[in-house]
Amino acid sequence: AALWLPLSALQSALLLAAAYGGQELAHVITGEVTYQSTYIKKSGGLQQLLMHTYYLLPLCLDAACHSNFLTVWFVAHNDVLTCRLETPEERAAMRTITDWVISQSPSTEHTTHWWYQRLPGRAHAAFKAVIESPTIRAMFECRFPHEAYAVEPIDGMNEIYVASDKHSLNSDTVFYMEHVDGPWVLYPFCHVYRCICSMNENSQILTQFNNVPAEDLLTDGLVSGLDFNREVHRIANHPTNRNTGHTAMWGTASPSRTTTSSTRACSAPTGACSGA
Repeated sequence: AALWLPLSALQSALLLAAAYGGQELAHVITGEVTYQSTYIKKSGGLQQLLMHTYYLLPLCLDAACHSNFLTVWFVAHNDVLTCRLETPEERAAMRTITDWVISQSPSTEHTTHWWYQRLPGRAHAAFKAVIESPTIRAMFECRFPHEAYAVEPIDGMNEIYVASDKHSLNSDTVFYMEHVDGPWVLYPFCHVYRCICSMNENSQILTQFNNVPAEDLLTDGLVSGLDFNREVHRIANHPTNRNTGHTAMWGTASPSRTTTSSTRACSAPTGACSGA
């Protein structure tokens, strides 16, 4: 604030102290466990605090100096995560999901959805294996290390869906427009990630991230994780490619559309996921 307000050194120091005190009060009220509280009372805790202050605080100030408004910190910038499911266990789970979807004969008139919590035995177990995949866990670990963040699945939002080519004048139209999935863009430091994973071969449907900018042709176990409330995205048809109706990886008949699992995970500072 001292960068924009005509404050004296004493006023700036008092403002910093008030901000620190307010932050601690917020932690007490919400019950949030801070990273500092995990080590400050241990041997060498004060030394570690001084080290963090010396190395990290200047980085925060430098970031503030290069931003006209601090609100940009709340908005995702190039925060798309990616990985690929390719272990034998992951392949088996995807095959089980795809076979189950084929047996349901999904509609060609609109996108068909199945909620994870309502799936029958084998399909439910296979989806659970995808959610708990070590590969997906490692993808989140690179962005949200477990020492500072808790990452938990949101089972009530997880689903399997098969998209339809027909998207004019129905609820699927929005998927082909630039959009974000959720409204909580200004919920600081907490994220809900939507992980889109293609269960079978896909050569037609592109997933585009407009702010990165980038586009992915999600196929055969490729996963893209996007911030549910912040990442602008859309889907589009490839200008020339069309899905063929067979999964080359598994060599069995499948829908001419892509079978997709969509999982959500909450990422927040350790101890805060329940409040997010």
